[in-house]
Amino acid sequence: MDSMIAARSYRRPYVYQPLNEELNEIRLLHILPGGFADSISADIQHVSLSADRVPPYETISYVWGTPFDVATISLSGQTLRVPLSTHAALKCMRLPHTSRTLWIDAVCINQKDLLERGPQVALMGQIYSRCTANLIHLDNNDTVAGTMLELIQGICQASEEASYHYET
Repeated sequence: MDSMIAARSYRRPYVYQPLNEELNEIRLLHILPGGFADSISADIQHVSLSADRVPPYETISYVWGTPFDVATISLSGQTLRVPLSTHAALKCMRLPHTSRTLWIDAVCINQKDLLERGPQVALMGQIYSRCTANLIHLDNNDTVAGTMLELIQGICQASEEASYHYET
């Protein structure tokens, strides 16, 4: 077991491959299945938003949090450091038995490459409009997010109660 941990900790850092700006390329994250406690493993795929067919994917909206608190994920067999909030969002959105295709800015955009970030930010309208769903991650530790989650749960409960009274 110790050798497995040691082998994992010595993986090479993930190296982003350049995107083709002329094709409006983006990266999609294929997050592999797993339980909440499992480490995150994923693969990256380049796709063109200019193509007639774009594979179905979901986007994630979340609060980045502090850039100093980081965790690592396994990306195409290499390691990538991501903000803890990104890590938490991926853990919550991962499915237990099947892979899921996501677009999340902290991973799908090379945040260290200013020349890439600008054009990718300009594509965000297309990225969000072409997705099948936008997932929202509200961190339970955040006061505002917790309040919003309670509000949403209250609205859902009131809606269910109103629907029940209407049907009876």
